Amino acid sequence: MRIVHYYDADGKRHESDFIGTPDEIRSRLDAQGATVIRITAPSVWRVKKVNDKELSQVLAALADLLASGMSFSKALETIIASFDKSSPLKGIFSTIHHSIVNDGKTFSQAFSGYQHVFDKTIIAMMQAGEESGSFAQSITAASQYIETLNASKAEVRKSLTEPVITLLIGCVVLMFNTWFTMPRIMNSPLMRAVNNGGDTNIFIRILDAVAFSLPFIFAFAGILYIAMRYAKLSKSDAVERYLLKIPMLRELTFYRGFYVAFYSLTNLLTTGLHLSDALRIVRDATDMGIVQKDMQRAYDAVKKGKHFSSGLHNISPIERAMLEIAKDEEAIKKNLERVYKRFFDQYIRKVRSLAPKTQVIVYASIITLILLMVLGLFIPYGKVLGGIHA
Repeated sequence: MRIVHYYDADGKRHESDFIGTPDEIRSRLDAQGATVIRITAPSVWRVKKVNDKELSQVLAALADLLASGMSFSKALETIIASFDKSSPLKGIFSTIHHSIVNDGKTFSQAFSGYQHVFDKTIIAMMQAGEESGSFAQSITAASQYIETLNASKAEVRKSLTEPVITLLIGCVVLMFNTWFTMPRIMNSPLMRAVNNGGDTNIFIRILDAVAFSLPFIFAFAGILYIAMRYAKLSKSDAVERYLLKIPMLRELTFYRGFYVAFYSLTNLLTTGLHLSDALRIVRDATDMGIVQKDMQRAYDAVKKGKHFSSGLHNISPIERAMLEIAKDEEAIKKNLERVYKRFFDQYIRKVRSLAPKTQVIVYASIITLILLMVLGLFIPYGKVLGGIHA
C-alpha cells in the first residue's frame, strides 16, 4: 500500500491510498490523465482511520450478499455504493474493487495492500476461505473476530473511564487552586499580617510541590503512551522489554497478547488452514515480542514433527497441558478455544480490578489535598482569631 499525492485531470489535488508498486500506480494514474506529485510508504505513526465497528458491519453485509447468490463484483459495487462519502472505507474498497476487476487480484491480495489498516489475521482468514471455497463463511468469521476484539476494548474503556475522568478533574482543580486561588488568599492583607510577611506554612508548601510536579507527571504519562504506541507499531523488542517491567502494564499486555493470539489461531484453524500456517500468520500479526517468540518456537516445533505446545514457553503449565493433550485437529481447536477463554477471563479480571484500585487512589488523593488546603488556611486564620498561639 502506498500513499499517493497527485493532481487529477481537472487539476484538483488529492491524497489517496493505492495498492501496487510505484510504477504500477503511476501507469494507472497516467491512464486517467492524472499527474503524480509523490508516492510514499505509510509511516508507523500513520493513524488508523478505519472504524472497526463499521468494518465488521461491512464484512457481515458482504458475506450476506455473497450467500444470497450475488456475484462478487456486484456485491462489492453494492457495498461501495452504500458507504457515506466521508467514510475512509469507501476509497479503500473502491481501490480494492479496481485491483480485483482490472488487475486480476483476489480479494485477500487486494486487502493485503492495507496491512496498516486491516489485521493480518483477517486477511489470512479471507485467503483461507478463498482457497477452501468457503469465502462467505470466512468473511463472516472475520466480522465476528473484529466484533469480539472490539468487545474486549469496550470493556476496558467502560472500566477505566470514570476513574480516569475523576483523576483528571482532581488534577485540574488542584492546579487551579494552588496556582491561582491559594496565592490570592495567602497574599491578602489579612494573611500577610499573620504569616510573617507572606511566608507560607508547611501544608501550603506541600500543595505547591504537588502542583509543581503534576506537569512532569503528565509529561511522563505522555512519554509512556508514545513509547507503548511505538512499541506496538514498530514491534521494537527493546522498548517492549522496558514497558513490561511496569507491573500492572506487564500483566495487562501479557494476558491480552496471548488471548488475541490464541483466539486468532482458533479462527484461522476454523477456516481450514494448517496449524503451521496459522502459527506463522499469528507470529507475523502479533504486536508483542513475547507472543511472537512463542509462536515462532511453536512453528519450529511443528516443522520438526513435535507438538506445537512444546514451543510455548511463556504460558502456564495448566494452559500448556490443555494444549499438549490435544492430538487431532478438532481437539486442538476445542482446547485452543478453552485456552483463549481462560486468557480472556484473566485479562478482563485484571481490567476490572483496575477501576476500584484507581478510584481508591484518586479519592484518597483528593481527600488528602483537601485536608492540606484546610490546614494550610486554618492555621494562619486561627492565629488571627486567637484560637491558635504561635
